[in-house]
Amino acid sequence: MRPILTFIFVALSTTIINSQINLSSDELNFPITKVGTQSSRSFTASNLSPSEKEFRLELLTNNNFSTNDTIIILQPGQQIPVTLLFSPKQNVIEEGFVIYQSLDSTEAFVVKLKGSGNHNDLYDSFTFNLYDVELKTALTNYVSNHTSLGYNTARDKMFMEIDNKKVNGGGATQNTLECVYTGRLAVGYTNRTDAQNNYNFNTEHTYPQSMFGSSDPMYSDLFHLYPTDNTANSIRGNYIFGVVSTSITWNVAGSKRGTGWNGNIVFEPRDVHKGNVSRSMLYFQLRYPQNYGSFLDTSQENIFRVWNKIDTVDNAERTRNTAIAALQGKRNPLIDHPEFVDRILSFRSNTNRTKFAYLNLFPSKTYFDSTEISDTSYASINLVNKGSATLTISSININDSRFKVLNVINSITPFSNQKIQLAFIPDSVREYNGELSIQTSVGNYVYHVSGMGKEKPLSAQSDASDLREFTLENNYPNPFNPSTVINFSIPSDGEVILKLYDVLGNELVTLINEYKQKGKYSYDFDASKTGLNLSSGMYIYRLAHFGNILSKKMILIK
Repeated sequence: MRPILTFIFVALSTTIINSQINLSSDELNFPITKVGTQSSRSFTASNLSPSEKEFRLELLTNNNFSTNDTIIILQPGQQIPVTLLFSPKQNVIEEGFVIYQSLDSTEAFVVKLKGSGNHNDLYDSFTFNLYDVELKTALTNYVSNHTSLGYNTARDKMFMEIDNKKVNGGGATQNTLECVYTGRLAVGYTNRTDAQNNYNFNTEHTYPQSMFGSSDPMYSDLFHLYPTDNTANSIRGNYIFGVVSTSITWNVAGSKRGTGWNGNIVFEPRDVHKGNVSRSMLYFQLRYPQNYGSFLDTSQENIFRVWNKIDTVDNAERTRNTAIAALQGKRNPLIDHPEFVDRILSFRSNTNRTKFAYLNLFPSKTYFDSTEISDTSYASINLVNKGSATLTISSININDSRFKVLNVINSITPFSNQKIQLAFIPDSVREYNGELSIQTSVGNYVYHVSGMGKEKPLSAQSDASDLREFTLENNYPNPFNPSTVINFSIPSDGEVILKLYDVLGNELVTLINEYKQKGKYSYDFDASKTGLNLSSGMYIYRLAHFGNILSKKMILIK
């Protein structure tokens, strides 16, 4: 089924409407910004029309950009700066759009946003803006060829320095080890052999050593070695990691062995070690992409991505990373930047994420209305491709000759915006309806279009000379209880929206939302019939027509 949106075209051209709101720039380029900090850029919106304009933030297509300017109210002739903030989370190029739209959805402006993040560390030089296979390859190249200490030296360093809480800043006054799975402590041991023989401690190979034949450099790579007590080490064995759901056969301090969701026996580490396990296992796959023994399966990779987020890197893990790097000559990049995990689609295979195009159109409504016979009215529609692939357009057609497409668009590149220019030329006094059909690489879109033809005036004298202005009068009586009359006039046919707000600007009720012909109108407002149980006090009523807005205050006294 084709998506259908409705467009009703008006006599005022979008070019004219857009010229009433002038932007100092339609693209903001942010400076290179360090991850964890924030930069800002601004543009100025100017109201060149004689009426108040109000725009609301419709869409921000990238959550690395933000703004506090969610509502823009412009008085006639007023200029207002609009500030956008950029808060990068990765050392990549970020692109997006900010779109503001008028209350009646007939006007919109689109501003392109672009910024780059960096870490200001060693990784920027070889990981900037890389994803998937390219990033994985870059990280593999970095961690390769580390200094292999040999198994005995590696264990000595781990027991006596790296994981010894007396040495590593853990605050102990005696040599102290903690089992990563159970939390059991070995306190007062004198050397590794003492800890192994008299305190029942062992060395856990997070990636089981049997999968790679207990061979170096895997065997002694400290980034996946941890101290454990003998029992926990034996219980874990060679079982894959996962979430235990049933048939628990061992459970100590939150670490469990039992049956996972797929019916296999799995080992689940306690919560404080889940992230460490995930970053050790995914590091191992970067360092040794052979996937020894095909041990890293899809279920483990998926759960490691979850654990990487819920058990974040702490100071102890950072300190351990630095201590190991001092010995092996390379760091674990997933400890320094756990967000790299999100930029690699698959650690198990060389797979790149699929790029796609995504189409949005703004404004959501455009009116052609009451255009004199043989005259031409104009409008434009923003086609915003917020996707990462080029969007191709095979055809744009309207099935009524009174509506015309004035320009040709064949494609829209990633993160860019183009406009369809439209014209309406009526040949008789009646309403016209047609379909604007856009065939694209992401689907076919059909838009209903309509316009109204009207007679040319016979003379320069107008019977509606008193209706050249958009007006909203003070309600009468005021104060009132419970009813009052609101008078207003509109200078052209079109949609009219009348709403009631409290003094804080909270919308209470829509009084009018309909198409009306130009003229003077009276609206009988009865506070007792709103269903809101309005209390005594001041209220604001606001009239919108073609993006123009007028507001007045009324006082209800009970």
